[in-house]
Amino acid sequence: MRGMPTSAPSLFSSTVVPAISCVYAATAPLPFSLRAFVRAAQRFIDEHLAPVWGVEARLRIRRKPRDGAWALVCVDTEDQASADGWHDLTERGMPRAKVFLRVLATETRDSFTKAEFPKAFTDAVSLTATHEIAEMLVDPAVTLCVQRPGFGLYGLEVADPCEEDGFRIDGLKMTDFVYPA
Repeated sequence: MRGMPTSAPSLFSSTVVPAISCVYAATAPLPFSLRAFVRAAQRFIDEHLAPVWGVEARLRIRRKPRDGAWALVCVDTEDQASADGWHDLTERGMPRAKVFLRVLATETRDSFTKAEFPKAFTDAVSLTATHEIAEMLVDPAVTLCVQRPGFGLYGLEVADPCEEDGFRIDGLKMTDFVYPA
């Protein structure tokens, strides 16, 4: 009905193509043009992730996340940030992914020479961002899991098993991911 707010669960319907607000909200430098990343990441979704997982999204650069829109936010760090990035739900139930630029910069500086740092940092940020986009699109409510008898319950994180692997689109490193099988 026109004018009625859309509930978060209906936004997870396979018939809804979510808009993902791509927001740079950090003081740490982004190692590439956000516009170039959004173009490459949109190709990643359209040409690679969508045919395998049946998910779609439209990436849009925004100054801040929009109400009713999913979000990918690049921030410096957070108190709980021990990972490169994560995806979860906002207080209003909307999917949100975060990439922690200072965590990635520190990890990259510790692992690569000064000469290797710029390319390695660029790869780390684009790989982490597409990793979180893939996992957010495949499991927007962060509820899918797999039970392995005798071992427990595991979250279905489609990019975790191959998180160091990737491929390039327009010079930027995109995450690899597992197939449903």
